[in-house]
Amino acid sequence: MLTVAHISADKGEKKKGTLQVADGHGNSVEIPLVLINGTKEGPTLCVTAGVHGAEYPGIEAALRLSQAIVPDQLKGSLIVLPIVNTAAFFSRSIYVNPHDSKNLNRVFPGKSNGSMCEIIAYTLMEKVAPKVTHFVDLHGGDMIEALHPFILMKGTKKNEVNSVTEKMALHFGIETIMEITEESTGWTGHGTFFASMADRMIPSLICEAGGCGQLDEPSTSLLYTGTMNIMKVLGMLTGSFEQSKTSEIFHHFVWINSKHQGIFYAKSRVGEYVKPKQLLGEIRDYSGTVLQSVSSPVEGRILFLVTSPAMKEGGVLMGIGAKEV
Repeated sequence: MLTVAHISADKGEKKKGTLQVADGHGNSVEIPLVLINGTKEGPTLCVTAGVHGAEYPGIEAALRLSQAIVPDQLKGSLIVLPIVNTAAFFSRSIYVNPHDSKNLNRVFPGKSNGSMCEIIAYTLMEKVAPKVTHFVDLHGGDMIEALHPFILMKGTKKNEVNSVTEKMALHFGIETIMEITEESTGWTGHGTFFASMADRMIPSLICEAGGCGQLDEPSTSLLYTGTMNIMKVLGMLTGSFEQSKTSEIFHHFVWINSKHQGIFYAKSRVGEYVKPKQLLGEIRDYSGTVLQSVSSPVEGRILFLVTSPAMKEGGVLMGIGAKEV
C-alpha cells in the first residue's frame, strides 16, 4: 500500500483525492491528487504542474498522464498533482497566489505557520516528498512570457543522483538543458520545488514548454510524451524511447531586469542566440524617451522573454542561457 497524506492505494489501484490546505486567515484550498499504484514494485515518480497557475500545457499534460496510466501497465507508483496552485489557476493570476501575493515557486521548503504559499510548500514537502524517489515539475512561460522549451536540472553532492537526473533530462525529448551547479551564476533555483527535492537527493527536473497563456497542442504533447519517456527510462512502463539527437547544455541562467518603470519594447526574439553587448530591447517613458537600453551581458540563447510592454522597476525582462559568463 502507498499512502500520500490521507489517500491510500493498494497494489494495482488508482485513487483520486485532494490535499486540503488552510492558512490562519480563513482561506483554504484543495489540491487535486491522483495516486496510481502499479502491480509490481518499482520507483515512485511524482509529477506536478500548475505551481504557476497560468502555465497551461504542463497542467494539461499532467491531467492526461493521470487519466491515461492504469495500474496494470505500471511498475512502481505514480503520484500526479496536476494543479498545485489552484487558487492562482482559477483567478488567472500571473506568478503569484491571490491569498498572499507570493510566488509559490520561491518559498520552498515552506513554513508550517507561514502564509498560504508557505503552508502549501510545507505540506508538499512533508506529505508528498517523503514518498517520492523521482520528481518532475512541469512548467512553461507564464501568461506574459514567450518561452523556448528547456529543462532545468540541479546538481547535488551525490554523483549517483546526478547521473540519474542527467539520464532523465537527456531522454525527455527537450534538447535545451540548463544545468545548475554550485558554480553557476545567475538564477539558481533557490526556493523552487524541484531544487528542494534535489536537496533531498531526489533526481528532479523542471521541464518547460509553452507560454503566453496558450494551451497549445505541440507544447502539451512535448511535456506529456517527455514524461512518458522518463517513466520508460525508469522502467515504470514498457516501450521504446529515443535520446535527444542533440543536447544543448547551459550552465548559467542570466536574468535581465528593468531598471525603470516604463514601456518595454523588445528587439529580440525568444530562442534567439545573442552576443555580448547586443541590443535586446528598450524601456521608454510615455513620451518615447529611452530610459534604458537593454543589452546582453553574455553570449547565449534567450530562453524566455516577457511579452507584455507594461514593466515595473525591477521587473524581469528575459532569461538567457549561457555556457560561460
